[in-house]
Amino acid sequence: MTDSKSTRRFAPLHDGIAESPSAAEKATLESWRARGTFAEVEKARAGAPTFVFWEGPPTANGRPGIHHVMARTIKDAVCRFQTMQGRRVVRKAGWDTHGLPVELEVEKKLGISGKPQIEEYGVAAFNAKCRESVWTYKKEWEELSERTGYWLDYAHPYVTYEADYVESVWYLLSRFHGAGLVYRGKRVLPYCGRCGTGLSSHELGQPGVYRDVMDPSVHVRFRLRTSLVAKVDPKLVRSGEQESVLAWTTTPWTLPSNIALAVHPDQEYSAIRMPRANGGTEILWIAAARMYAPWSAKELDKLKADGGGEILATLVGRELVGAKYEPLFDAVGARVPEIEPGAWKPERTHLHSIVAANYVSMEDGTGVVHQAAAYGVDDWETARAHRLPVLQAVGGEGRFVCDVASVKTGTLFKEADKALTIDLKERGLLLKSDHASHSYPHCWRCDTPLFYFASPAWYIRTTAYKERMIEQNRAIRWIPPDVGEKRFGEWLENNVDWNISRDRYWGTPLPFWVCDKPVDGASGRQPCDHVTAIGSVEELRKRAGALPDGFDNHKPLIDEIVFDCEKCGGKRSMKRTKAVLDCWFDSGAMPYAQYHWPFGDGRDKVSEQFPADFIAEGLDQTRGWFYTLHAIGAFVSSLPDARLPSGPTFKTCAVNGLVLDKDGVKMSKRLGNVIDPWKVLDEHGADAVRWYLLSSGQPWLPKRFDPSGLAEVRRKFLGTLINSYKFFAEYARIDDFDPSDPRVPKPADRTEIDRWILSRTQSLIDDVRARMLEYDLAAACRAIESFVIDDLSNWYIRRNRRRFWKSDTGADKLAAFSTLYSALTTTTLLMAPVAPFLSEMLWERLAPGQGTVHAALFPAADRPLVLPPLEESMRVVVRIVEMGRALR
Repeated sequence: MTDSKSTRRFAPLHDGIAESPSAAEKATLESWRARGTFAEVEKARAGAPTFVFWEGPPTANGRPGIHHVMARTIKDAVCRFQTMQGRRVVRKAGWDTHGLPVELEVEKKLGISGKPQIEEYGVAAFNAKCRESVWTYKKEWEELSERTGYWLDYAHPYVTYEADYVESVWYLLSRFHGAGLVYRGKRVLPYCGRCGTGLSSHELGQPGVYRDVMDPSVHVRFRLRTSLVAKVDPKLVRSGEQESVLAWTTTPWTLPSNIALAVHPDQEYSAIRMPRANGGTEILWIAAARMYAPWSAKELDKLKADGGGEILATLVGRELVGAKYEPLFDAVGARVPEIEPGAWKPERTHLHSIVAANYVSMEDGTGVVHQAAAYGVDDWETARAHRLPVLQAVGGEGRFVCDVASVKTGTLFKEADKALTIDLKERGLLLKSDHASHSYPHCWRCDTPLFYFASPAWYIRTTAYKERMIEQNRAIRWIPPDVGEKRFGEWLENNVDWNISRDRYWGTPLPFWVCDKPVDGASGRQPCDHVTAIGSVEELRKRAGALPDGFDNHKPLIDEIVFDCEKCGGKRSMKRTKAVLDCWFDSGAMPYAQYHWPFGDGRDKVSEQFPADFIAEGLDQTRGWFYTLHAIGAFVSSLPDARLPSGPTFKTCAVNGLVLDKDGVKMSKRLGNVIDPWKVLDEHGADAVRWYLLSSGQPWLPKRFDPSGLAEVRRKFLGTLINSYKFFAEYARIDDFDPSDPRVPKPADRTEIDRWILSRTQSLIDDVRARMLEYDLAAACRAIESFVIDDLSNWYIRRNRRRFWKSDTGADKLAAFSTLYSALTTTTLLMAPVAPFLSEMLWERLAPGQGTVHAALFPAADRPLVLPPLEESMRVVVRIVEMGRALR
């Protein structure tokens, strides 16, 4: 009893651990720090087969929340399990440090807003502030990771703004360019006027971007300059009768920029005579299939009662093409950019006439689509096909650039709808006005309503290797499978080229230098436009001759570096494009850039850590980090000199859903229902939080975070396990029990109930191992819970308490000690990946001197101990007893 070794072996747990686990967990953290436990585990697996894990980089200028604990618990549990499987798991931390979220935070701190004020403040000073800002909450991220038991190597992280990382990104972009997959183009993009830059399609796919809003729904008359009906039969037209084409839109603000009306060439359009409210009649052209769509049933009855609805003529859409109409507004001062050089000549243009377009649908509207090429993807392509100019009454800041009717220059585009609608009504051009609820995109960074805007940008032609991405996606194990098959798979099927440029400041500068020297061409003098993609700092130094002291590959210094054009010989005519890179490319480049690939020993390090065996993040990353990893990797792995496998960039991807409040409402500061992770950890402990998050439902489903559920985990599972250990340890110390005592009976010689719990323990090993290998963390947790609560505590310990109370330490008592010791030790190992703190505390007491539990090997079932018939028989007995209790 007094032997010090025995006392250490089954030492008591911390006082009050079940009621206040936080203090005990913090003591374990102190022990880990003092012993260097993380390094101890890494050393134990040095030279072992690798399990490749990649950390998705957070941005440290925002505070971590409870939803981050969810994702990190999944990642940590899998990494700890694989380590216990004997694998070497590199846990390199990472920081995402570029992009608009950082810029917006700095603008807020400086009390400025928008690009003009940034440039007035100074780009160099602004970017310096951004570099500082990204570390605002770095300490809090690191401390929360440590407090929740999430082991990461924060001493050697990858940082996306660091010179080596940026250089690797440049190299990647140069390879894309060298393969002919990078191009410049002016296209219509989702655009944020507040941020002054376009978005990529995968950014538009982020959760929460589309929100239901009420927008105007207007049916507008476009007055024809010459009668179409008269061409069919002049006798059909009455004197003074106005003839119009009817079009529908939910964006009245685009009407001043109208350049054409589009009809489907193969659909029928009819001219109908309608009574005017102020007397007389008018003729309206509308798709035959949508003849009465603009009117409600009540309005239609009134029209018919007034003699309206007479069909005068019907023509196929192509027969309407070329008909001229009067513009709705006189937008003097609207910008008139060309789609491409030499695309149109004013004297040859079809401006303000009807054109044909196959995309016109008969499903809604009037079958006539108002064309504002600067603000619509389809409209832009129609303008290109018909060599039309592009009117832009609204500029890149989302504000009017000229006076239109009562709308003044500088008016925000959304704020012009009402005034324009009133003006149309007063001039008799508005047939009907209403409001409709529809889904509208907002900037995921600043919440400003987006608009589609014709803007120059740099693209990666991902559509050129779309099929490779689709094929590689089929080889990825998605958890759940539906995400890969539907959300991600369908996204790839509808893939569009990736807009990688942003007209901002704090980001990886695009390494594309363009020659601006005028040269003679087919269309006269025009810029040489030769593009050079720089793939390294050394290459830039050679081209420029030298780099300035204190060179930093960020704006504004990088913009000052110029060199001669190798194509036309222009002196110092090669200037860097002003744009920076989409920060999503930064994060998607991490498999390579985190090791400065292909420079130095980067090739060898990437080869060892590629592809990823496992990644995990929230569902929102399906069109974020997951996509950019996949899109970059599908290209890089196809390069012969990359020396990388040709399969998918990551093998398994686990997705977690949103963490909601206890009522199922999304957490937000506005609603006041945000959970402070620190308070929860102090009250319940990290083990309870981790176990609750993983065991309370499949991770990919929305998770209701209910403190009462946490309390139940502490009481029913962790509390039961703690009490089970306390029961065992108290009597084991009294009797000086030694698990290696040769007097302990062999399993086959023990009682039936001992052999049953030993069999259940081995079956549990098989079950938990299989679940963990399949990444079914919830089922693994529930299996351990059920074993501890039902089998071990409620059945085995309750049935056998008298055996531990015996005064003599004979074979039967030793068998009971050994059996319970085996069950507790095995449970400790099985739960270690999910509950790292309590498992460490128990392991130190059950197996002193054997190092950390997290360097131990995950148990393997002892086959001779598995007795299925006995387990089934006991299951029947338990069921009978439960039924008896219920009847009593």
